[in-house]
Amino acid sequence: MPRHSKVYRNFAAEFDRLQAERVAAFREFAVDVEAKAYPEDRHIVRMDPQELDRFMEKVDNI
Repeated sequence: MPRHSKVYRNFAAEFDRLQAERVAAFREFAVDVEAKAYPEDRHIVRMDPQELDRFMEKVDNI
């Protein structure tokens, strides 16, 4: 820091804390996926099979 500045908050420590939270969250996600605890049925958005067929036809025509 320049000698004429004043530090009001330590953002480096906050960035380190947030990084630790991101890593912990990703590990929890990986454990849930590996254990087949995620996704649960409530997390899945279903689509009518005919609608999917129509969509895939349009994609194939692009």
